[in-house]
Amino acid sequence: MDELEAIAGVIRTGNKFLVTAHRNPDGDAIGSQLALALSLESIGKKGTALSDPMIPKNYFFLPGMQSVRTKLEPDETFDAAIALECPDDSRIPMSERVMKVPLIINIDHHQENTAFGHLNLVVPEASAVAEPVFELIRLLGVKLNLEIAVNLYMAILTDTGGFSFSNTRAQTFNLASELVRAGVKPDEINRKVYGENPPSKYKLLGRALNTFSLSDDGKIAWISLKENDFSKTGTGPEDTDGFINHLQTVKGVVVALFFREIGKKIKVSFRSRENVDVNRIAGVFGGGGHIFAAGCSVHGTLEEVREKVINEVKKAVS
Repeated sequence: MDELEAIAGVIRTGNKFLVTAHRNPDGDAIGSQLALALSLESIGKKGTALSDPMIPKNYFFLPGMQSVRTKLEPDETFDAAIALECPDDSRIPMSERVMKVPLIINIDHHQENTAFGHLNLVVPEASAVAEPVFELIRLLGVKLNLEIAVNLYMAILTDTGGFSFSNTRAQTFNLASELVRAGVKPDEINRKVYGENPPSKYKLLGRALNTFSLSDDGKIAWISLKENDFSKTGTGPEDTDGFINHLQTVKGVVVALFFREIGKKIKVSFRSRENVDVNRIAGVFGGGGHIFAAGCSVHGTLEEVREKVINEVKKAVS
């Protein structure tokens, strides 16, 4: 029995499930989580969605968002916990609490996933974790309603950069077309995700773009934000979703970097092209992700971390 069948079997026999995704959730994490939780509810199961509180505001419109929780009660019990898009258990919100659930199901598409679950479904070729989640939903016989479809479509849309990243494959379009047939309106989802940002986000983006820098050879571009940039614009780190994409449009840039000062750590996002493996570079600093998109969090000052990371990237693009 393969892992997908085994996971479906656990869900068929169980009743109470915790569904969670990685800290600082992106569109794929929150959309896939909501789609699975709603699917469980539709077949008579209890699906409790647990999320990190730092959810970007442009995802608040998603069906099921009102039921998302940011903490668990000490005496709550579950038959299994399903962790989505977490390469290791440290990325799970309330990790110590969640990992005490008797059965851990790990569904992911990060190539460096540590297989921390009792059951592990890792599909590196998938454009988004929404793809294996969609397959699981199908296997469970869930009727694809509009609420579930909207969440899955948004997850795929955001993790493929609007179907423009290299992770977009024929299967991605097949799944998206099925979701559109279920009633999803692409223009409406695109507008809500990308076209209804508050003015404060653009003030923050302006501060970030004001730090725009290029390496001497023009192959590496980076922007940065300090903690006081958030306080001065009334925003938070969750409002930076999509900022790094602006650097990928600069002619000649092979690797784009985004540095954010959050407490005593610097969060670094990487994007690349031309087969530069930023997953490997992020791994040098304890992070990871995919070949063309990765991230890490590093202790130190913004200046120190920026210098170390850029030097490491230069080795890869030279």
